[in-house]
Amino acid sequence: VYHDKRLTTVGHVRTSVRIIVKEEVGALARVLEVFAGAGLSLAEIRSTPYSVGASPGWEFDLTVEGRRGGELAAVEAALRGLSCTVSVSMSSDEVPW
Repeated sequence: VYHDKRLTTVGHVRTSVRIIVKEEVGALARVLEVFAGAGLSLAEIRSTPYSVGASPGWEFDLTVEGRRGGELAAVEAALRGLSCTVSVSMSSDEVPW
């Protein structure tokens, strides 16, 4: 579980999300459309090349405005429907023990 105190800003809760997608045209656009459709804002996005065997892809580390559950749970389900691997980490207001 990844928890970064830098994720906390006054009045905002942020959650880290890691997404792995196959390399194909429009993959990131489809991911971002899911967040936009849920009305969630991204505070940060980082990308890293990723490959499993012969399948190249991308790993995106996102910082999302909001906490686990609610809209973020729906986003997670929608991303899995796009054949993405999704990992949602602890929200900035959760106690890590």
